[in-house]
Amino acid sequence: MSATFDKKTDTKSDKKTEKFNRREEREREEQRKRKRSRRFAIIFVAVFLVIVAAAVFISNSPSRRWIPAITIGEMDFSAAEFDFLYYRSYESYYESINSQWGEYAETYGLLPSSNEPHSRQIFDEETGQTWADFLIEQTIELVSGQAKHYKEAKAAGFTLSEKSRQAIEEELEIYRSYDQFYGSEDGYIRERYGRNVNSDIFRRMLEFMYISLEYGEYVTKSFEYSPQQLGDYYLENKDNRDSFEYRYILLTPETLDRDEFESDEEYDNAKEAALEDIRAYASEKADEIESEDDFINMAWEYDPMEYYNADSTLRIYPGAWLTDDDYSPWLRDEARQYGEVFSGDVTAGAFIVLFIERNSNEYYMPKMRQILLKHQSISPDSFDGGTGDPAYSEAVINAETETRELAQSILDQLAGAGGTEEKLLELMDEHSEDTTEGGYYENISRNQASNKMIKVIEDWLFAPERQYGDYELIRTEEYGYHLVFFMGFGDRYCDYLASEALREQDFKVWQENLPDVEVTKHWAFMFTSN
Repeated sequence: MSATFDKKTDTKSDKKTEKFNRREEREREEQRKRKRSRRFAIIFVAVFLVIVAAAVFISNSPSRRWIPAITIGEMDFSAAEFDFLYYRSYESYYESINSQWGEYAETYGLLPSSNEPHSRQIFDEETGQTWADFLIEQTIELVSGQAKHYKEAKAAGFTLSEKSRQAIEEELEIYRSYDQFYGSEDGYIRERYGRNVNSDIFRRMLEFMYISLEYGEYVTKSFEYSPQQLGDYYLENKDNRDSFEYRYILLTPETLDRDEFESDEEYDNAKEAALEDIRAYASEKADEIESEDDFINMAWEYDPMEYYNADSTLRIYPGAWLTDDDYSPWLRDEARQYGEVFSGDVTAGAFIVLFIERNSNEYYMPKMRQILLKHQSISPDSFDGGTGDPAYSEAVINAETETRELAQSILDQLAGAGGTEEKLLELMDEHSEDTTEGGYYENISRNQASNKMIKVIEDWLFAPERQYGDYELIRTEEYGYHLVFFMGFGDRYCDYLASEALREQDFKVWQENLPDVEVTKHWAFMFTSN
């Protein structure tokens, strides 16, 4: 009995011991877990405090101006420097979009709203990409290209021109002039480009951008071509390089009011009938045209408000602009003769074209200098009656008289000195309001008045009798009084077009052969402000 009892007792004792050991092991494991948790918490708090301290340090100190936030190629850019480049890139993007869309750009979502940060506005609904993400990508792509040029420029010993240095200082001075409204030095710069951007960063980043730009221009101009190369290229691409002069009009049916029809079917049938009528009318009128005057009169009869001016239908375009397949092949046909007429149908109605001339651009381009005296600006707001106030009219007349008399005085001084270029430059330094260096213009092509020259000046320059040293005082409504001095002729326009196209091609090849740059974002990049 005792043996049996002892065995049972021993078994119970072992079980108690085993149970105790398990409980003790669990307690030890819990203690180890608590210790690990405490260590993790301590480490987490320490790391968190370091991050917070770094954030405070970066966000609220000049360190944003020197701690690298991103490396592009071999160049480090601080958070403040990248802020400047970001907003400068955005300004360029904004100007490009706004020039095309104007007030509708933001409405159509082509620009971010100015009411909140870019990082809080969605650019792509499908991917969730913000405007900040998109603009950062654009900035990095732009700066990467600039960094390639900058590296090559430095390796070649290329330095910034004095003209660009002066432009940087002048721009900086303009920004500083607004500081009085922001209550601190560099206040306007910080407001526009980020709170840690100052004059030094402004100047340094602009120097980087200007060197990149100037070196690109230097490389482009370094490409040279023989007359044979220029001639061959032009002949191979003459359909795009020749200039085409013609008259064009688009005729469309009148817009119908849907409410005047009982059903959609009647409305659609009426639109189709109106379309057929206008096409038949265009074909009939095209057959009647025998001269430019006939074309001009036809356009005026069709719409006297739109085509009141004889030049309203005139087009003078390079071949590359003729993207309309409806009539461009007809214009490019080398058998085309002056006065020939062509008409055809388009979705909106019909068109009529009259061919005038195809120009191979073999003429030489003139060069000139000018002294410009601008019309004085008289604000009607300064007068009680506005533009209707007699005092305003008198002020305008007096300002015009003053400018005209000054222009005549300058002309007399030039003539009295023998009409030399030296005297012109002397008078230019004292009086001219032209912003180009030395009032000098070259590569002036025909029919480019909207881009380079006022038409009346262009006509004077291209007069057959024009010789070096000729000068003339010309008044234009757009600007004022121009004392124009003829400097002779430069290159043929066709050679100029060929060289520009070849340089563009070769520059693109040069860029493509530059080594790629690596982009590395550092932890400080999170503190860029966008």
